[in-house]
Amino acid sequence: MLIGQLHPADQDRIDEQMENVTEQTPDPYEHEPQRNAQLIVHGDTPMNAEVPQGVITERYLTPNELFYIRHHHPVPYLSEGELEEFRLEVDLTLMFPDALMKRKRAAAAEEGGGGDDDEEEEEALSATTAVDIVRRETTDTTTSTSCSNSVVAKLSLDQIKSLPKVELTSTLQCSGNRRGGFNGLRQTSGTPWGQGAISTAKWGGARLIDVLMLAMEQVSKDDQTFSDEEKKEKKMKSSSLIETLHSLQALIDNHPELQHLRFESLDGMLASIDANKGLNPFGDVIVAYEMNGEDLPRDHGYPLRVIVPGYAAVRNVKWLKKLELAEEEAEGTWQRGLNYKILPPTVLDAKEVDLNRMPGLSEECVFSGITKVENLSHTVPLPTTAFEEEIFGSMSMMPFAGSRTPLTPGETVLVKTIGWAYAGGGRNIVRVDVTGNNGKSWQTATITEGSNQPLRRAWAWVFWECEVPAIVCEDGVSVELACKGVDMAFNTQPESMGGMWNVRGLVNNSYYRVKHKVM
Repeated sequence: MLIGQLHPADQDRIDEQMENVTEQTPDPYEHEPQRNAQLIVHGDTPMNAEVPQGVITERYLTPNELFYIRHHHPVPYLSEGELEEFRLEVDLTLMFPDALMKRKRAAAAEEGGGGDDDEEEEEALSATTAVDIVRRETTDTTTSTSCSNSVVAKLSLDQIKSLPKVELTSTLQCSGNRRGGFNGLRQTSGTPWGQGAISTAKWGGARLIDVLMLAMEQVSKDDQTFSDEEKKEKKMKSSSLIETLHSLQALIDNHPELQHLRFESLDGMLASIDANKGLNPFGDVIVAYEMNGEDLPRDHGYPLRVIVPGYAAVRNVKWLKKLELAEEEAEGTWQRGLNYKILPPTVLDAKEVDLNRMPGLSEECVFSGITKVENLSHTVPLPTTAFEEEIFGSMSMMPFAGSRTPLTPGETVLVKTIGWAYAGGGRNIVRVDVTGNNGKSWQTATITEGSNQPLRRAWAWVFWECEVPAIVCEDGVSVELACKGVDMAFNTQPESMGGMWNVRGLVNNSYYRVKHKVM
């Protein structure tokens, strides 16, 4: 039913106003970096792009411009002035019981809580505090802040770069890598990645432990309210506390409440890791400012990024703004929500489970992939054992590559496969198995790169290659291949993705399968 008509002049005014609104509203993606045209883009607001299959194993270190991209928001843009003023905040309140109690009381008051014994408890804590710090209000962005409810150091880029530099080669993989395979079974939620949401780089930066030590020193040094003698005693106590950072066990003994390290990004993302990983000298967690010998690209965390080797990429927070020593894991959907939690295959609605009782993804399991298959130019040899004859049948020498002789379904041809394998947690890859006959027999691949990584600190992938006898499929022109990695704990990949399927499409580490045409 027609209610009325809008006068053309009114319509013109509305159109003009809408045009002005559009022009005056900043585009959050206005300052996005340029991306390499080779990347396979799944979405550009925000940018999510993977490495083409054939490019993955071309170089052991993925070039910066070809490193996969997984963003949740627009890429933060810092002006020259903002870069000069940038400070990494390091919240050390947990190390100071009196300040911690103040924070807890303030939080309880906001929630309408609090108790009659709080003041007495606070006084007792203050009397036994190892490092007594005077809390004062400040708006200075260049130094530490000891506010009424927190103890926060503020570190410049130059200060962080003055620390001993370490370099670390680490593989990062999106937790949804190979989600597209799950979608073939049942639809999931998220970007339908192939196998290209994985890359490796050499990261340069400062050890997280050294950053925390520097923050503790700054908190001690910046306090101007003590006499020289008091400052000397206070610094000695602070140094004693700092030294415990070199020993994870001593730190946990002295501060059992310290269970997590929280990270906050310039784009507002919140994530955390367990303290056992973050403060372990063998955990190799760094605050990075370089990637493959260059300043971090904006797409990959400039100016600072935390690198947590062996953990899901989401814990390697880009555009790092703040670190915090904490009793509990980070708040927010990326740590506590459904986004990075794996539900059972039968659960389609998160309301059916208690997400608070489910851990978020951290340490990764075992993965592998095939990136290239080549038809070999020689003939398949006759079987040399009774077992091989039983598996492949009585084969004759048959022409293959370069020949147009038709193949018969069930015949065996020889192909060369190339691929990668990776295990989280620093567990070394000890073997990669490849099959061309649906798992009736397996060939052991030769690891070509990455096999010399330190024991239990293998933070990067390996490359491998393997010659595989493969059974010709019913179509007479193709073969089916599959691979599986095995790590040093002899964890391996499940044969089927059915038991791994989950509504978020996370951690599809079933056998990697590919169909390859040989004719």
